[in-house]
Amino acid sequence: MRMVLSILTVGMVLAPAAWATVWPVSITEFAFTPDTVNVAQGDTVIWTNNGVLRHSSTSGTGGIPDSIWDSGLLSPAATYSQPFPNTGSFPYFCTVHPSTMTGTVVVGPPTGFEEGRQVLVPTSLALAVSPNPFRSSASIRYSPRGSSPVSLEIIDLNGRLVRAIEPGIGRAQWDGTAGDGRQAQAGVYLVQLSQGANRNYARLVKLQ
Repeated sequence: MRMVLSILTVGMVLAPAAWATVWPVSITEFAFTPDTVNVAQGDTVIWTNNGVLRHSSTSGTGGIPDSIWDSGLLSPAATYSQPFPNTGSFPYFCTVHPSTMTGTVVVGPPTGFEEGRQVLVPTSLALAVSPNPFRSSASIRYSPRGSSPVSLEIIDLNGRLVRAIEPGIGRAQWDGTAGDGRQAQAGVYLVQLSQGANRNYARLVKLQ
């Protein structure tokens, strides 16, 4: 059955994948923070090892993997991302510390889908970046909800502010520099779009 796509945009049309959100989880000795993440179907969870030891994010319970995902051992500062295309509750653990380091990803139905009316309406802020990865400059496209002010920030995977971006009308640019004007290090960053209490994130990779 043909589905009609209705998207509130500012001078652009974004693909449905733009509604997906990236949810960061911090790995430390000896915990996942937060240990339970509630996401929507189609979202991605990204784990960052902020500890000094090696850890993993491995799906399963009781120290027994179930083969849904396995990051392998992550060295300090390493990251691992996992998309969640299906709903359900997904427990996981660290293979090095299976009894003390556990977590759960709870995946609910996608928000904004009114399937009975054959209409897809975004209930979160639309956000997309390209090219991704990038070297010199990345284009940020977004669609706010309503007319209240929005803010755009580049943050690292520890949640620290790297650069505040002046938002344009549905579009902005990041030239890869930090707030002090120097080039940010190559790595993985999150573009944070905020409007009131609403937030959305896009994962962005900066190359050397």
